[in-house]
Amino acid sequence: MSQVEGQGSSDGGQGTGAADAAAQEAAAADAAAKAAEAAAASSGSDDSKAVIARLNAEARESRQRAEAAEAKLQEIERGQMSELEKAKAALADEQSKRAELEKRVQTGELKSDVRAAAVKAKAIDPEVVWRMIDEDKVERDTDGNPTNLDKLVEAIKASHPVLFTRVRGGGDGGSRGSAQGGGDMNELLRRAAGRST
Repeated sequence: MSQVEGQGSSDGGQGTGAADAAAQEAAAADAAAKAAEAAAASSGSDDSKAVIARLNAEARESRQRAEAAEAKLQEIERGQMSELEKAKAALADEQSKRAELEKRVQTGELKSDVRAAAVKAKAIDPEVVWRMIDEDKVERDTDGNPTNLDKLVEAIKASHPVLFTRVRGGGDGGSRGSAQGGGDMNELLRRAAGRST
């Protein structure tokens, strides 16, 4: 039975001490593992590798004990809260979750709006344009709708024109003629290589 499990219903001060001790133990094990790795790196022997593996395992166990101690401490602290404090904590937690969910929904809507503006501006890959948008520069109206996405996309288009298509010729990809007197792509390549027919 670990120190933390033996604490049971003891007061929060003792729980804090156990969590601190477990955290210190984990830090010491991590430091020992790093020192052993450095020593093994210089010697490269199989014994050193075994020592590193053992110390890494000990460090992992120490971290797990520290996490368990922290969880036990939180459980003890919750047990000491009044019903009102518990309700306030639950409300704060739910409000935090709701705010995160609203942010994710708003980000999804913004992504959709940016992609639509990018398509309108003839972006080759609207996802790339979305990733280039600085969300802090997005202006919103009183309802939270973005108002300047076209300007932001146009700024990206001006600074990175390669991300957007250029309309040349007809809708068939430009095969209706060229600056060199017409022909298809093969003919243009033959001329460029000096092998015109």
